[in-house]
Amino acid sequence: MAQSVSIAVMSWTPSYFTRVHHWTPSEVGIWFGTAVLVAPLIGLLGHGWICDKLLARGVQDIHLRYQFFILPLALGPLCAAYLMPNAMVALVLLGTAVTFLCGSGAICAASLQLAVPGDQRGKAASIWVLVGGIAPIVGPSGVAAINQHIFKSSGAVGQSLAVYCTGATVLALMLFMLARGGFSRMDQPN
Repeated sequence: MAQSVSIAVMSWTPSYFTRVHHWTPSEVGIWFGTAVLVAPLIGLLGHGWICDKLLARGVQDIHLRYQFFILPLALGPLCAAYLMPNAMVALVLLGTAVTFLCGSGAICAASLQLAVPGDQRGKAASIWVLVGGIAPIVGPSGVAAINQHIFKSSGAVGQSLAVYCTGATVLALMLFMLARGGFSRMDQPN
């Protein structure tokens, strides 16, 4: 579900800037493109470094526990961005949100390697990729359904994104909570 939020953001944010802030496609490409290029460079390195340090200190379930930290941190600026009347402030908020959000998928991939025995990793990775392949359908379609059936306005794409991102993030956190029980019982990293 967290991945579906990322896909929804990447899919619908250009339309948000075009419909709500009246940016041209080239403005969206330059400004939003820069934000989603820079944010992961900062976020991925930072998230990986923090998780590695905490894992080395013995926090066995840090990769799932960390989700409870970064997803709420991403959600605040993410929703605020889509409700912001100023396009540049919205862009800065989106960059901040993507900095936090980008760590979720990478950290999940790392947790899979830690939690699954070596002889089962290929199968587990296949299932993870299969389930992750649903995100490109669920995220953008969820936003479209909310926009079409609840808000009934092409200009409400920001509100639709905020509603979808909130619901999907809450659901993702609930699923991470379920997964954390089994993950925290593991004896040693594999």
